[in-house]
Amino acid sequence: MNRIMLFFAAALFCAAAEDATGSWTMKMPGPSGDTVEVAMTLKMESEKLAGSIAFPNRTLEISEGKADGANLDFVIKRDRGNGGAPVVYKMKATVEGAAMKGTAETDMMGSPMKINWTAAHK
Repeated sequence: MNRIMLFFAAALFCAAAEDATGSWTMKMPGPSGDTVEVAMTLKMESEKLAGSIAFPNRTLEISEGKADGANLDFVIKRDRGNGGAPVVYKMKATVEGAAMKGTAETDMMGSPMKINWTAAHK
C-alpha cells in the first residue's frame, strides 16, 4: 500500500512540474497601468527551471529557477540603458493546469514594489 501511495505522489509531482514546460503568454501591468503581454518559455529538468521572457525589444533570461511541485521561483534581471545596476525581479508562481498566477518583487529606486501577473499556456 505504501508503494502505491508513493507512486501516486511521485506521479502528481511530475505532472505538476511538466505542466510548466512550454510556451506561455504572460500578462502583467506596465508602468503606465496598461496590460503588457509577453512570451514566456519555460523548461523544467527535475527541480530546475530555465527559460526566458521575451519583450518586444529584448529577451530576459531566467536564472536561479527552481520548482517545488506546482510552485515556481526564479529571477530575471533587466539591464538599465544608462549603465546603472540591473533591476532584479524575484518571481514566484503557482501552476494551475494551463494557467499560472504569480508575483514579481523588485526594488525600484529604493521603493519596494510587488506586481501580480498571470500566464496562460499556449
